[in-house]
Amino acid sequence: MAYGPMVAKGRRVQARASILDVTPTVLYFLGCRSAATWTASPRRIALFQRSFTDERPMTFIPTYER
Repeated sequence: MAYGPMVAKGRRVQARASILDVTPTVLYFLGCRSAATWTASPRRIALFQRSFTDERPMTFIPTYER
């Protein structure tokens, strides 16, 4: 579930999502980078309005591990 002006109104996520996708999606929303080693991915295209995603390209770091 998501709510706010940047969320695409009435859109249903067609692709199967996992609980593991929550962290990268929240990090994307906050403007933080995802780890390139993660198998999960942010649901940015399915969830957010295009104007929001156009202003926020995906960025990655190699890993969050030490």
